[in-house]
Amino acid sequence: LRSFSTESRDVARTGLERLATHIARAHDMRAEVRFGEGYPATYNDSGFVDFLENTVRKNFGEDVYMDLHHPYMGSEDFSLVLQRTPGAMAFLGVAHPDSAPESAAPIHSNHMVLDENAMARGIAVHAAVAYEYLTLPSE
Repeated sequence: LRSFSTESRDVARTGLERLATHIARAHDMRAEVRFGEGYPATYNDSGFVDFLENTVRKNFGEDVYMDLHHPYMGSEDFSLVLQRTPGAMAFLGVAHPDSAPESAAPIHSNHMVLDENAMARGIAVHAAVAYEYLTLPSE
């Protein structure tokens, strides 16, 4: 069961259990609902998002960074890391340079065209973020 928050997952779980129970009862049956926990919702640390944005813009140009305007409903084990330490999940644009990012096919689509040069950019972004973070002034 994927959700944007722990609270919405709890609401959905409770509602689905109630619905299944009452539909079964209406037919003189019983229902048992089982949920695999899966990964929790991914929460980016807002301070780290700002740091990431500044680092990317400083090192790679103002027009390279783009905010996602809507939450992304993925299933991601990185959420467990973000429960322990401030950080942020970011996406690396891998669309072919001739296509507009908003019209590119999604990553699991058979229409996706991957720009393999993006891998080098991804490594460079990781290195820049690590370097900038490790050279922050001590508080």
